[in-house]
Amino acid sequence: SFMIHCYSQPDDITWQQCFGVEGTEIDRPKCIEKTKTGYLISIGLSNYAPQIPHYHAEGEGWIISLDSLGNKIWERCYGGSEGDNTEKIISIDEYHFYLFGHGLSTDGDIQNNRPGSLWVVKIDAQGNILWENNYGSILEKEHARDALLTDDGGLIMMCRIMGAGGDITEYFGSNDIWVCKIDSIGNIEWEKTLGNNALDNALNMILTSQNTLMIVGGHYESGGMIQCPDLGNYGADAWIVEMDMDGNMLR
Repeated sequence: SFMIHCYSQPDDITWQQCFGVEGTEIDRPKCIEKTKTGYLISIGLSNYAPQIPHYHAEGEGWIISLDSLGNKIWERCYGGSEGDNTEKIISIDEYHFYLFGHGLSTDGDIQNNRPGSLWVVKIDAQGNILWENNYGSILEKEHARDALLTDDGGLIMMCRIMGAGGDITEYFGSNDIWVCKIDSIGNIEWEKTLGNNALDNALNMILTSQNTLMIVGGHYESGGMIQCPDLGNYGADAWIVEMDMDGNMLR
């Protein structure tokens, strides 16, 4: 027999902070992004919170800016009266950020009058809105999945869709994956629908070292552009797609 002596670092907490709205049932943490001075965090508000600047109604994106020690620098809500949220914060540079999420309102901060429920907001380091746009179909049933910054300061965004129209030119059926590239001022450069007439879904995506886009998701049936064999009679199989930066499927 033998003994091994293990030594570990003490589990000391450097700092901690709690954020929430008193009296609400749940405030949903969404993401955190490192900034030059600290952090930006996104929280989904679920209830009445008039004490937060720019609050409009229940169901909004609550962004809090913290310094490196967790002290609050600023906070504000983003959205309108119909239920909106910010799922992801993406750093553009030290002073600018994208907020990516859902926007169903046509008031408050959402004034672009475009179809779709994908909502992209560009803000500065103080949280001021520089521009905002909706993307998607006239059905407004898009489900935001992921978004990535591109070298030109634009954004590639991905969602699950339930129909065509508006910005979406192709729809195969049931649910499909939609990938869209916008430039730094929000103009669409290309868009692509992935899937077939069965249920398809997407989870996230990465940029590879070859400057291609890798998407991971799932499919229920083969056929159409999905050339993978069906691996089981029940449930979904994983589906991985590689695309170039112009939206062309490579494999």
